[in-house]
Amino acid sequence: MSGVPAIEGDPVAVRRPPGSVIDVEVLTGGSRGTAVPLRGLGTDPFDGVTIREAPALSSWLPSEQRHVAAASEATLHKAAAASMSQGDDRGGAVWGRAPLR
Repeated sequence: MSGVPAIEGDPVAVRRPPGSVIDVEVLTGGSRGTAVPLRGLGTDPFDGVTIREAPALSSWLPSEQRHVAAASEATLHKAAAASMSQGDDRGGAVWGRAPLR
């Protein structure tokens, strides 16, 4: 089953195919240069995700949404500032992807 994602074991572990990319891992642990091109960066994380009949998970999700949104905003802010400090006028476009609060 190489190349097929699986959730298995005790404790539960996720086995991913080689070369898999998890956007939250890139956002929180990667460089700004690898995070900025992520599709959906600056949008509402987990938008439309609904968890039913799992109270622990449904209380975890809003917290994780805030964590990912903050990391996304910080990444976009740093990328825009770095761009503009180097005279690159595309920094404004990068910052424009950040959510308005």
